[in-house]
Amino acid sequence: MFLNCSVLISCLLALLSPFLWAETSHFDEKIFEMEAQLETIKSELAQTKILAQQERASAFNPSISVIGDIVGQYGIGVPEEPKNGHAKDSHDHSHSHDFQNGVNVRELEFEFRGAIDPWADALVVVAIEQHGLKHFEIDVEEAFVRLKKWPVLDYAPLGIESRLGKFRTAIGRMNRIHLHNIPHISYPLALQVFLGEEGYASQGLSFNSSWVPSSKSALTWFLEGITGSRLPMQDKGAQEVPSGIGHLWWHQELNDAHFIDLGISSLVGRKGKYESGTFWLSGADFHYSYLPTGHGQNPVFLFGSEFYMANKETDKGWPLGNFTWAQVKMLGSSFFGMRYDIAPHKDDFSEMQHAIGIYTGVYTTEFMRVRLGYEHVMPRLNSLDGDHRFLLSFNFILGSHPVEPYFANR
Repeated sequence: MFLNCSVLISCLLALLSPFLWAETSHFDEKIFEMEAQLETIKSELAQTKILAQQERASAFNPSISVIGDIVGQYGIGVPEEPKNGHAKDSHDHSHSHDFQNGVNVRELEFEFRGAIDPWADALVVVAIEQHGLKHFEIDVEEAFVRLKKWPVLDYAPLGIESRLGKFRTAIGRMNRIHLHNIPHISYPLALQVFLGEEGYASQGLSFNSSWVPSSKSALTWFLEGITGSRLPMQDKGAQEVPSGIGHLWWHQELNDAHFIDLGISSLVGRKGKYESGTFWLSGADFHYSYLPTGHGQNPVFLFGSEFYMANKETDKGWPLGNFTWAQVKMLGSSFFGMRYDIAPHKDDFSEMQHAIGIYTGVYTTEFMRVRLGYEHVMPRLNSLDGDHRFLLSFNFILGSHPVEPYFANR
């Protein structure tokens, strides 16, 4: 009987063994598949950890850009400047870009910008500038730290941001824009005479904040204390005492397509050496842009005007200056613009000059622009006689340069 049971069990096992083996194999395959998935997850976690460590290590590395500004120029009747290549009594932090026929690498800018930590970021702009056909100089155009919020409070009281270092001062609108970004090929005469041939950048401390009373308007203010520099109309020694700058800027959206900006500026300092009296420069600016629906951030029409006045006493009163310009978008990414300047002579503030400029250009992308220009500079205000300047400008950007401000690009 026992033998018969054993034989029966053996037969049953023999009959069921293929099914048991199949089930065991299927179970083993499931285990192997789960183990493989687990190894994949471990590998992905390890890669994610490595990438996170790499991103953490490079999170505060600066973005680097190289900006090229190349100009070919030819002039007829352009007066010669002093042979040393620098304007007479040029103010301390400016260089003279004398007009010379030929192709000039007018400027190569190296920009370094990025976050320092959660509270601050920084910008450093180092430029290699050509003066004459063979002479190059290196200049630190800007180098400042921008404090976005206070480390102790972990926020910015009243939304006030501060900058410490060297920066383009908040006098007017065009002065805050680097030369390669402006809507023209050269800075206006009035800006050059009142603020310097490259505008006015100085070392100091700057505060700014905005108040937004509605969804269509904003008031921005700047207060700046600067030191170690002076304007062209200030005499030597003025840089030894700090100067103060104030700027108010009102932005108003008239409707979905029309925008205006109004600004007033003032600089208060010293005329020259000790007990030389108070020097002040005042400015006003107006800007209008037409941006219809469907054009992104690229206005179809721009119009702007700026005025300057300083209490530099001359035999004809205080010098005044103005430039007015307009730009319209044509076919595709092509543009046409004009500018009229009126300003004192840089070596004689009592005599006035004026100029007209015509510019047309094409953007291939946000990173490359080609422009043609004509400028007619007339040394006497009551005469149309003057020189003729033909310009070909080529600008390019390499690297992670941010999108340009709406009032400067297309």
